[in-house]
Amino acid sequence: SEETIPQHIEGAYNGVHDIIIIDKENLVCAQYDGSLIWFSLIKFWDEDECKWVKRWKATNVVKPHNEWVWSAIQFDEWNEAQQVVISCSYDETVRLTNFSSPEQSTLIIMGRDQQPIRGLCMTTINPKLYAFSYNYIFSALKSEDDWEVDEPCFTGDKIISTIFDDGSGSPCVFYNTGPGSQGFIARYQNNDLSRILIECQENVFIRKVKKLEKKVLDKIEQL
Repeated sequence: SEETIPQHIEGAYNGVHDIIIIDKENLVCAQYDGSLIWFSLIKFWDEDECKWVKRWKATNVVKPHNEWVWSAIQFDEWNEAQQVVISCSYDETVRLTNFSSPEQSTLIIMGRDQQPIRGLCMTTINPKLYAFSYNYIFSALKSEDDWEVDEPCFTGDKIISTIFDDGSGSPCVFYNTGPGSQGFIARYQNNDLSRILIECQENVFIRKVKKLEKKVLDKIEQL
């Protein structure tokens, strides 16, 4: 079994809302206090054991948000020169932050109607950023010098709980219309959620999709 090393980070509230795996040696924790913590797997010589060992170490802490961070995603290549993430928060914002220059955190999207922005994804085909609050879907396209932000889409009684990329170029969205109601996975295209891909059972609630099973992908491809 792998060794577990407790970490105490000064200035960061001890509560993790989400963990973003960058690669096998880097991860980012989204914190309840509005901060992001970058952990790296560091190799060093253990004098007691007389051998090289690897342990997780907090490399940097940044605080781009005023309230808790719901989630974050990697943006662009992760290397020594840049470590860039896009994060969304209860403070109604989506921001881009480089751990190498955190003071230059960039506002990309501002929410509507005092609703927290609770999730985001980047499509792999024709890359575009998507984010959502309870009743809005936001999108933005990176241009050469700035972000081109689209007009938010109001979803009415459709309560969004997750958005994810399935590799088609347009994101999928899970929504329902209230507690206990039936849920749906729909394709989001042209500010519209009418293309239903999967009808879920009542009381089903999906908070996050990390990886689709092959049978689900096959079913979506057939629709």
